[in-house]
Amino acid sequence: MHLTSRHELPADPDAAFTMLTNEAFLSQAARASGARNIHALASATRTAVEATVDSPAAVRAFIGTELTFTQTITWGPREADGARTGNVTIDIKGAPASLGGTVRLAPTASGSSLDWDGEFTVSVPFVGPSVERAAAPMIEESLDVIGSQARVWLTR
Repeated sequence: MHLTSRHELPADPDAAFTMLTNEAFLSQAARASGARNIHALASATRTAVEATVDSPAAVRAFIGTELTFTQTITWGPREADGARTGNVTIDIKGAPASLGGTVRLAPTASGSSLDWDGEFTVSVPFVGPSVERAAAPMIEESLDVIGSQARVWLTR
């Protein structure tokens, strides 16, 4: 299932990138999404967040009442205008589900934009697409929380 999300940020790409590679920000965004047992690691080229969340009711029969995921972003080099592109993966421990795609941080007239574009796949014969549709809103909501937490972080 194809997922996209766009967020306008009130800071230039360099300031936004500094935030996106800050372990305290990554942990705060995960907590705001309802995650627990959060472990965030960050460097100038890679971030990883492992956390546990309650699983969506529609998929509990397949994966249980909670799921542990790891979101990893491997960032490419800074472009001349400050833009960066990263490869993003979300792997769900013990479940045949994953997300792969890109995240793009680019300058705008009012700061920067953060654009997510990925494919969420559940590899279960016959029911995979139904599970994808049931779980996709949770992923979209977590991306929205990252955007809202980023705006709060950048304006404090």
